[in-house]
Amino acid sequence: TPDMPNVYAAFKTPGPTGDTPANILMSDVQSTFGSQPGYAAPTPPSDANATIGGAPWYAIATNYNDSQNQPIHVEVYTTVYQGKAYIIELQAPASNGEFDSVKQQFFVNMLVKFQFLPTAQ
Repeated sequence: TPDMPNVYAAFKTPGPTGDTPANILMSDVQSTFGSQPGYAAPTPPSDANATIGGAPWYAIATNYNDSQNQPIHVEVYTTVYQGKAYIIELQAPASNGEFDSVKQQFFVNMLVKFQFLPTAQ
């Protein structure tokens, strides 16, 4: 929404990959948020630490500052499913619990409805 430019959910499908979910996760986070002011490089998870749509996903949380120097919280999830990479990025302002509020109101609904459909044989 134009009223909330720092709130968004992005669902990316980079396509076929031979890379690991952890490497894809860290590459996406670095390329998407690494140049932002105040970016805090997260530690990659050693194992899948989330389940979305019945599949294991690797997830991290980090922060950066927007153009008004306000903290923005980001959660990024990545998986490789049937040889293809999938990435979900969620972000909202970190101040006053806004990220948690937006997550509960909108993001959780998206995540619990996400699923991989069976492919036709």
